[in-house]
Amino acid sequence: MKIAPNLLHTLTLSTLLATQAYAAGPRPPVNPSIGLDGSAAMHSDSAASDTTYLPGTGNGNFKSELINLNGVCATVVLTRDGFPISICTDYSTLSPVVSIIDPDEHTVIDRLIIGDGSVMGGIYAYINQLDQVVIADGTSALLILNTKDEEGNWALSNERRINLSPYIPKGEAINAVNPAADGSIWFVTDQGLVGRFDPEIYKVDTHRLKRGETVNNSFANSGDGKVAVATNNAVYLLEYKKKIKEIWRQKYDSGSHRKPGKLSHGTGSSPTFFGPIKGTEYLTIADNADSGDNLLIFNTENKKSPLVCKVELPSNEVFGSENSPIGVGNSVILTSSYGYPFPIEDTLPPAIPATAPLGKGMYRVDVVSGNKKSKGNQCELIWSNPVQSSAVPKLSVSDDYIYTFERIDEQYYYTVIDFLSGETVKKEKIGSGFMYDTQQLAGNMGFKQTFWQGSNAGIIKISPEQKR
Repeated sequence: MKIAPNLLHTLTLSTLLATQAYAAGPRPPVNPSIGLDGSAAMHSDSAASDTTYLPGTGNGNFKSELINLNGVCATVVLTRDGFPISICTDYSTLSPVVSIIDPDEHTVIDRLIIGDGSVMGGIYAYINQLDQVVIADGTSALLILNTKDEEGNWALSNERRINLSPYIPKGEAINAVNPAADGSIWFVTDQGLVGRFDPEIYKVDTHRLKRGETVNNSFANSGDGKVAVATNNAVYLLEYKKKIKEIWRQKYDSGSHRKPGKLSHGTGSSPTFFGPIKGTEYLTIADNADSGDNLLIFNTENKKSPLVCKVELPSNEVFGSENSPIGVGNSVILTSSYGYPFPIEDTLPPAIPATAPLGKGMYRVDVVSGNKKSKGNQCELIWSNPVQSSAVPKLSVSDDYIYTFERIDEQYYYTVIDFLSGETVKKEKIGSGFMYDTQQLAGNMGFKQTFWQGSNAGIIKISPEQKR
């Protein structure tokens, strides 16, 4: 598929930034089908690395501002101009709403209600290389939304609707959408149907994962031809060669029950690609073992024995993660969400125990023996931090800091952790109560060292404090 000429400058700049040498290691390949690299999807990029090349506030002083959007905002992504696009569930209509936010004035420039919304499909949207929003609705359709009008002014409009209902059985809903480097749009349903839409020839391919398995999170597209999907029982590595094919399927320990602070009985991870050379040699998720989640790392280049290691985290059986891991170089960062009080608890399968105190723990695990296709890989716990994370952490490879939020007795703190040492270098209260609850949601880094985080009320903006 061809890339428009006016995108070449943007792609070249992104490629240069992506190939710089960072202490944390290389990020995944730049996907030419996605927008601002590191900030155009819930988990930053199509590979779900939860990393960015954009720097954050570091350990300096900052200010926080709450932008009230009258809804829980699960997704905040950014255009190449640095304008936040939020996807929120409006409290008045209970419908997904896409909004363009002025980054300086904090006003809504334009908004568009997505009718018949699918909760998961709306959450896992992304911005493509044309700064269009790609999102699924509740009618098994893909929507491609323009963010500017013909005069170049910010405005939302429906550019294209792709009806996928002939390919998706009734009763199934699209959970997530994700682009491949060739321009195709992949999708996954809650019942384990994986699909690929080719917009050039309007062709749809589908592949059914093992019957009875469900998908409760997003999935990852490596940017170099591999796709990873995690169900409630197994993780799959897929590819497209005239049709969707399984490279391997690896079963994991899904435990005997749902844990408090998790949304399903199975992994809470959207799979993450990472690696020391190409940025995609490895794949990671956390399982749902009763004894406490284990971190699993797989080799994407080994078809026969892909499991690299299984690392039991020192959590005394009170660990569960509803977050996608950070993956970069040889390193994985995973946090606990055990005991987190989600407001939709009464709609979920029973947890055992029914409630629990909020767990602590962020862990860094490294593959320490290099990238090998054969035996010999080992993994090592590098550090742990007792943070009570209330959001999906994000890593800036430019400053080597991990940015997240903490919940302590319904007080919320903006917290910065050193990637290299694991030490907390900044922790400051930003607010308290329902409106500041970040609900294990994922934010994204923008320009001017600014972080944009969704919450129960809208968006929390964190920016450096200007010197007088």
